[in-house]
Amino acid sequence: MPKYCCVYGCSSSGYEVNRSFYPFPRSESLKKQWTSRIRRADWSPSSSSVVCDLHFAESDFKSPISKSDTPVEFRRKRPLANDAVPSLNLRGQIEAQVKPRTSRSAKKAMEPLASVGQSSFASNWTDIPSTSDVLTDEMNRELESDTKDKEIAALKAELDDATRKLFTLSQNYAEMKINNFSEQSMPDDVLQMYTGLERKAFNILCKHIEKFQPISYYTGKRVTSISLKDQLLLCLIKLKQNPTDMDLAFRFEISRKTAHNIFITFLNVLYEFLYLAIMSKKIPTVEQNKCSLPSSFENFSSCRMTIDCTEIKIHVPRSNLDAFAHTYSNYKSNYTTKFLIGVAPNGTITYVSEAYPGNTSDKAITSSCGVLDVFNPGDLILADKGFTIHDIIPQGIHLNLPPFLSGKRKMQFSKEESIYTRNIARARIHVERANQRFKTFRILDSFPAHYRPLATKIVRVACCLVNLQSPLIANVIPDF
Repeated sequence: MPKYCCVYGCSSSGYEVNRSFYPFPRSESLKKQWTSRIRRADWSPSSSSVVCDLHFAESDFKSPISKSDTPVEFRRKRPLANDAVPSLNLRGQIEAQVKPRTSRSAKKAMEPLASVGQSSFASNWTDIPSTSDVLTDEMNRELESDTKDKEIAALKAELDDATRKLFTLSQNYAEMKINNFSEQSMPDDVLQMYTGLERKAFNILCKHIEKFQPISYYTGKRVTSISLKDQLLLCLIKLKQNPTDMDLAFRFEISRKTAHNIFITFLNVLYEFLYLAIMSKKIPTVEQNKCSLPSSFENFSSCRMTIDCTEIKIHVPRSNLDAFAHTYSNYKSNYTTKFLIGVAPNGTITYVSEAYPGNTSDKAITSSCGVLDVFNPGDLILADKGFTIHDIIPQGIHLNLPPFLSGKRKMQFSKEESIYTRNIARARIHVERANQRFKTFRILDSFPAHYRPLATKIVRVACCLVNLQSPLIANVIPDF
């Protein structure tokens, strides 16, 4: 069965006898070059596709041509070079130089031409002109340019496809990062459980902290692996839930040292922003307190602050005998540190003292912490029976304490004393509620040794965060 060349369809029978045919190479890149040179639209080579020797230059063969005196039918098929590519008598070149399949009538028409000396039309295919005779330099450059353009277009298509895949993978990775433990992935109730703040308060706090940029980090190494919101979230979770640094590092996919660096840094940021810049600047006056005076303070309208002391457990300070003795609290039967807390009538914490050893009396803390310096003549202070400070309060400042039973003959309060005690208890209970709120921050359950130097900052920041929560007292006296 005759073979047919894939370029023009010329066969191995008829006029073109003993033509050599070469199958397409196995190399994909070389096969693409052969296909592009053939220039057949909507066609791709199959396993039976071949190209005849008419379309190859002499330099494309490994062995030289047989002697001219050897009959055509006995000439052997010459092997192609490994990188041979069709270059002669192709589509779009000089069509007249490629002989189509010749019929018998065409052969008869060619006989007169042969008789007048046009023997070239009847010559063997071996007499086909070389590449230099068929293609001009300009045609070669055009052919090479077309091939390069096609290769560039194919590479651009591959690059566009790779770019799209990279963009898709980047989006998937970003979604995976968002779905991890972060502020964006948390519902509002989960965020409030972890931090104690509503999302609105959290966003406002983060917006103001952004004004501190650039932040000076505790270790001097700036953290960029997680966002500013997630760094604030880490600090608030540490204060509220008190997980270990290793736990925080696992949740936020950072190192343990980075988690500790973020916590100490943002603890100082919150201390400067919430306490030094807001709480410690000015304590609300009596007139300001009256704008939100609860009904329980109706009989104490001149009250400016309710004071109380609270204790927090610490690890036993074994390295210092003086600290070992002064931090033991007989009231708690444990080693503690002590703070004085001042609460406005509406339940807002307005004053927090420094840390004192747990064995220090309430009177000694009140005298040394400086809380009495903020009062003006006419202000009223509410306290419990432990604050026997009548002899140290400035002149003009009033102090209301519950009545004492000691020294009385009757071991029972009178009716007036009972009513008075009840009214003071109704007003003082709000300082206990405020203390209970900031003690829900689990970092205050017990201070380890490495957190004792930070005890004052931690307690003050916790009290400031309590003030960002929902109001402690809902009912107030309207138009007081």
